[in-house]
Amino acid sequence: MKNYGVIAMIAVVSLAVLACSFTIPGLRILPKFVPDIEKIEPGPMEEKTIQIPAPDGIADLEIGFGAGRLHLAGGGSALVTGIASYNVEQLRPVIEHSGSQIVLRTGDIKLESIPIGWGDDLKNEWNLQLGSSPMNLELNIGAAKANIDLGGIDLRSFDLNAGAADIALDFSKQNPAEMDRLDVEAGAAHMELMNLANAHAHRIMLSAAGGDFYLDFNGDIERDLMVEIEMAAGNVDLIFPEGVPVEVTVDGALVNVSYSGAWEKEGISYLQEGEGPAIFISVTANAGGLNLISE
Repeated sequence: MKNYGVIAMIAVVSLAVLACSFTIPGLRILPKFVPDIEKIEPGPMEEKTIQIPAPDGIADLEIGFGAGRLHLAGGGSALVTGIASYNVEQLRPVIEHSGSQIVLRTGDIKLESIPIGWGDDLKNEWNLQLGSSPMNLELNIGAAKANIDLGGIDLRSFDLNAGAADIALDFSKQNPAEMDRLDVEAGAAHMELMNLANAHAHRIMLSAAGGDFYLDFNGDIERDLMVEIEMAAGNVDLIFPEGVPVEVTVDGALVNVSYSGAWEKEGISYLQEGEGPAIFISVTANAGGLNLISE
């Protein structure tokens, strides 16, 4: 069911260099050396209008986007509305329904090797809007640049799986429902996750092979928040509002921790005093940098 079209091509190279293994669900990461090379030829630009009605009850929505540019926000009149623009016929969006389970993904390319010609000549851009219906959302993003604003969307759970992606994700408004979990898995990615307190999640989990991550915990914190971060290597910036109690525990001898603001160090933990609901973060990493910022 999970066949997302163009695989994360950049991820193949990046992760091979890192000597890490990472798999986006439904996407196969290729070996470092491949015997065959596929040729992908661009054609004329095409557009497809996307209009997916909401099912009864809570929708299980999965969006798979292999490569290109993805814009996703709220304000839609259905479960998903929008326009997909592309110049490779095999990237025509595919929609699959099975009761409350809906899959929207890039087309039926079954890539067995790194394609020739993927660059400025090949275009794939989606501009999508999500509606107000309650949903469990799963995003699977390959070698893409994505701008995502999930503010105000009724999310019950959220999974983000990314390859060598460049992702800006914002919860600009508070989630009207309680989110059971927010899980992020990434390869060698660059991510900015903004206003995470507005996600209204019971817990947040970030697991990454490497890359650069910027996690901003601004927003409305209504209850204690548990966060787990597991990384092979990379750099993480954690941003907290002043006056919110925070405890960050770090497990990793080769992790360089820096901080600005009124932080106290107790053993392997870093504490910020405050009142109200607290944020508890556990960081496990083999190497890299961790920067704690109060603002």
